[in-house]
Amino acid sequence: SIWYTGSILGFLCAILSKESALAGIALFISYDLIDYRKIGKRFSKTAYLPFLGIIIIYGVVRALTHSVGTAKSYTIGGSSLVTGSYYLLEYLKILFFPLNLHMERALPHISLSFPWIPPVLLLMGITVLSFLIIRSKNPLLLFSFVWFLTQIFPVLNIILPLNAPVAEHWLYFPSIGLFMGITIGIGNYKQIANCKFKILISMLFFAIIGILSLLTIRQTSYWKDPASFYQRLQKLNPKSEVVYLNLAIYNIQKQQFEEAVRNLRHARSLSPGEWK
Repeated sequence: SIWYTGSILGFLCAILSKESALAGIALFISYDLIDYRKIGKRFSKTAYLPFLGIIIIYGVVRALTHSVGTAKSYTIGGSSLVTGSYYLLEYLKILFFPLNLHMERALPHISLSFPWIPPVLLLMGITVLSFLIIRSKNPLLLFSFVWFLTQIFPVLNIILPLNAPVAEHWLYFPSIGLFMGITIGIGNYKQIANCKFKILISMLFFAIIGILSLLTIRQTSYWKDPASFYQRLQKLNPKSEVVYLNLAIYNIQKQQFEEAVRNLRHARSLSPGEWK
């Protein structure tokens, strides 16, 4: 049909626009499977063959035309599982405790003698949560959980090396699924409506909204001009070469040449091997 053809063309255009759209096929399949269980329609496996074909062709072309080269490794402890679990914990911390947001995040400092402890605990938590969600028999709740996991997985530096360990803007699309699930879970918890502490719960909810609003207002103050933006980044990540390079460009635009030279020299001192 015209809608099916349009979805294939739309998927192709989405991939050419942003590579992360490759993970979108997981949403299509999971929604179809969950909806199939709910309404009893027949799940057509062949319907996804064109999408999978596009992914395979795109992967082959990309492998032949793009080289990873000397991409920096952001692997922790030499294990992709350990790496992904720590980055997932970092993303969850950003979502629930959005403090000191910035674009130049460094590798998380691992001080544990046994770095496998967080991955094991995280895997146990995901397993228990999956069991509870499946047991709830709520298809939308299950879909939102699958949404978050399938869309966050490609940016955990497990499959391919990315150009940063963690980036806040990579959370935009996955966070939709997470907060959709939280909203559905709270909405289905009928005991809240009859709880004698519902006034206290409502006050807590509005307090959280108020705190997040204040954090948003404070964050926008750092974006009023490039100088404020990069100077704050200097404080949060003083070892970032990119921050000093961007600040030097801003200095040149403002004809502040002495400051530009100083920032360029500092950027060079942070990674002397990459300068010629």
